[in-house]
Amino acid sequence: MLRPLERVPPGTQTVAYLNINCANPAGALNVTITPGGKVLSLKDDGAGPDLAKNDGIYSATWAPSVGGDFTFTFSNGDVQMVHVG
Repeated sequence: MLRPLERVPPGTQTVAYLNINCANPAGALNVTITPGGKVLSLKDDGAGPDLAKNDGIYSATWAPSVGGDFTFTFSNGDVQMVHVG
């Protein structure tokens, strides 16, 4: 996971994940954020929070409603932790 970092301030965050296979985009991902069970679809389309189309970085926007510790579980099995606050 490229974003958010392990510790972030409250507010809207970009979620960005490098998902490549031999330098080619490897397909869209979903991420489930707990607590809360929020599911985000990460896209590599160059729109919104995604900076460039087809670069292998899949992105979405997340706005946590509270601070604390969050677990990001990606559809490829990767798990990352983020602390907001």
